[in-house]
Amino acid sequence: MTSKFDILLVFMFDRIGRIADETPFVVEWFVRNGIRVWSTQEGEQRFDNHTDKLLNYIRFWQADGESEKTSVRTRTSLRQLVEEGHFKGGNAPYGYDLVRSGRINKRKHELYELHINEQEAAVVRIVFDKYVYEGYGPQHIATYLNNSGYRARSGKCWHPSSIRGMVQNLTYTGVLRCGDARSELMPDLQIVPQEQFENAQRIRNERSVRSTAEAENRLPLNIHGKSLLAGNAYCGHCGAKLELTSSRKWRKMADGSLDDTLRIRYTCYGKLRKQTNCTGQTGYTVHILDEIIDKAVRQIFPK
Repeated sequence: MTSKFDILLVFMFDRIGRIADETPFVVEWFVRNGIRVWSTQEGEQRFDNHTDKLLNYIRFWQADGESEKTSVRTRTSLRQLVEEGHFKGGNAPYGYDLVRSGRINKRKHELYELHINEQEAAVVRIVFDKYVYEGYGPQHIATYLNNSGYRARSGKCWHPSSIRGMVQNLTYTGVLRCGDARSELMPDLQIVPQEQFENAQRIRNERSVRSTAEAENRLPLNIHGKSLLAGNAYCGHCGAKLELTSSRKWRKMADGSLDDTLRIRYTCYGKLRKQTNCTGQTGYTVHILDEIIDKAVRQIFPK
């Protein structure tokens, strides 16, 4: 084997592999293939005899144990910070700024706390209002914000994934979270009312794929548009969801003008994508199907 390098230098041997059980084999593989493995803290790792192999495994077993203890201590420390009402660290969520707290940690570094950024908080409230009260989804909200001139903190356009993360962020209710640890309600950090946040979670769960698959979805997916049943209609033949599609039908009129009528249809997704053995129609004209439902509903109301 022709090596591209002869020496591998690392800070510590346990930094070579991401899985503790595999790291000893990775180090041994390097050595057996003529690559000398050095650590700035532990020297050179050799495999001249059976004792070297044993010490290699013992070293990584010990390092893995220390790493696990460090992780436990770190998690415990972060939980205590949150339960005491302090920010655990990292970047401030959108809607907040980091301000100096005056507290000093063990490493003599000043700690930061969250403070509401009113300009960004106004955008957060728009997101929750659109999501809870107007039936907007993450994609629709991102489009609305971008078209309205709002930009993310980076200066770039909003992305639906950022909206999804925002809708799930408990911090906006004034409660800090770290795993299953929670702080007390802090009014100074509250951007969104607790009730509105809980409604957003209920809507999010109702719209999830798992919820739709396991139970009848009774939540409207959209309250805007030119169709009555978008997202709520299913094929009576195969059970697949009816997707909303549109197309332009160009035709030349008697007077020579062109008619570009917009055709909107409910399309069986299962049959269109050949995912089901559907024996029904591929599509249904929207205004015909909507009028049938509208008529049936109006007959129910007087009763």
